[in-house]
Amino acid sequence: MAFNKYIAISLIFCTTLLFSCGGKTVEEQPENLIQKEIFTEMILQLQLIEAHLNEARVDQSVIRDSANNFFQEIFEKHGTSFEYFNNTMNYYASQPEELQGIYDAVLESLSEMEVALVDVKMDQDAISPLGKKQVVDVISQLPIARIFKESSYSSDQTKDSLFKYIAANISLFDSLPYNIESFQKSYIGLTFNQKRYLSFREEVSLMSDSIEKN
Repeated sequence: MAFNKYIAISLIFCTTLLFSCGGKTVEEQPENLIQKEIFTEMILQLQLIEAHLNEARVDQSVIRDSANNFFQEIFEKHGTSFEYFNNTMNYYASQPEELQGIYDAVLESLSEMEVALVDVKMDQDAISPLGKKQVVDVISQLPIARIFKESSYSSDQTKDSLFKYIAANISLFDSLPYNIESFQKSYIGLTFNQKRYLSFREEVSLMSDSIEKN
């Protein structure tokens, strides 16, 4: 699965460092080599994500989905892909001194951070205990769903309005197999950034339109 491929990057990194010092022939620089500074930053972000997910006490399927999303965002953010990242890793693995310098820089950055600090804007709320479909289904059936069709509403305005509504109608959760805290936490995770919010808003709008037609 994609999760296993991506999470292996940070795990393999340390092993690669240990075994790359045995006189390996220097490889030719590949096309689309990721710049050293950017590559180092990506390694740091992947290490942080791995550490965070290892600490998360949620369902493994949720962790897989979250990891896929976060890792893909890192590649998109830097305009690269897993293939280019892997080629860059192999290139630096053939140059022990270069790789050692990258690893030292990552360790230095990690040592300056608190364990709970994640510089890629992750926190426990980014891990959703509920599935996306569950949250979309609940919201789509509420009168408040209409705000998701208002493009003038920012993600924060939408969240505040939604949370105020469900707080005032707490009985909605009496018949559901989860509580309001889990719902809110899931919503935050599913709309963690603007890209996710817009995708989520579209799904709610489509679902609510379908419900109205029926």
